[in-house]
Amino acid sequence: QKMTRRGARRWTPSASSLLVLLLRSAALLSAPSEGRPFRGTAAEPPSPRSHARARGLPRVRGGGPSSPYEANPNYQGFRRDDGITTLGDLEGYQQPGGQLQRRDAVRREGYESSLHEYHNFGSASSASRRPRPLTEVIAEFFANLHRLSPTLYYGSLSSIGMFLLWQVPPLSPILQRHFVCSRQNTLRRPHSLALSALSHASPTHLFMNLYGLFMFGPHVARSVSSAGLPLWPFALGAALSASATFLALSPRGASCVGLSGITLAMLAFYARSYPSRELGFLVRFVPVRLPAEYALITILALTVLGVLTASRDGVAHGAHLGGLLFGAGYHELLAGGGLTHRRPWDLR
Repeated sequence: QKMTRRGARRWTPSASSLLVLLLRSAALLSAPSEGRPFRGTAAEPPSPRSHARARGLPRVRGGGPSSPYEANPNYQGFRRDDGITTLGDLEGYQQPGGQLQRRDAVRREGYESSLHEYHNFGSASSASRRPRPLTEVIAEFFANLHRLSPTLYYGSLSSIGMFLLWQVPPLSPILQRHFVCSRQNTLRRPHSLALSALSHASPTHLFMNLYGLFMFGPHVARSVSSAGLPLWPFALGAALSASATFLALSPRGASCVGLSGITLAMLAFYARSYPSRELGFLVRFVPVRLPAEYALITILALTVLGVLTASRDGVAHGAHLGGLLFGAGYHELLAGGGLTHRRPWDLR
């Protein structure tokens, strides 16, 4: 040891100390031991057990040959043949769909499936695959509709059949007397108040009303059936309310047909049940989406405006108003417990 100019000690190795260090290094390299590879072989990383032994940690029973952790033999999540015995062995694994797979295998499978779909897109096999026959799809739809609600089933089929009968000219005089709502028909044939709902003026008129019936009708059917009530009193009441309101607010000589009163009653019932759900409309070919409550308020405001201005746009605003009021009132009675299967006005 020598002293520097600033007074700090600096160590200078001697020849004898260097010789001792070289001899010890040669002895360590020539004698193989556990955890140290022979010369000429690839070096392996130290195992967790050797790390634990170096840190003085207590050895733990079980585990793999290179793990200080113990595997739980009673755990049913993994199998021994998966090669997963310790927590450390979970490295590189993930669990999609309840089954452990290596991440690289999952990525490879996802890439292969995507590549398969890319090559098969537009191929002859997928392009030549024909859809189900249209008649089979329609038959299945009406079968499901009949199981859900016979009222919707027979009401929709009756409307389609009535539209076909209107296309036969010799039947027009009979249909005009019994299936059109007007003051003259009501005084002589009161059943025209309800039967006029089955008639439609055009294919578009029929399609729009059936669309509303299939869109809102299933919800109303499930709601009233949960209270022990059938759907047909709701449909009959909506038709009568729509026709009566139309006759009360329309001038003499006016007439109306269609399921609009019933479909708007179902829309009002739906909007009162789910006010936050969005409904989509086409306004002059512009798609508009509104919460059901806002849609109900908008339709009600336009209907009242049409009644007050006596609009001559060919729309029975009075019938629409009667249907909206009936649907909203029916929902309030049902939600308040005023309609149950024990009430005397339940015609079930």
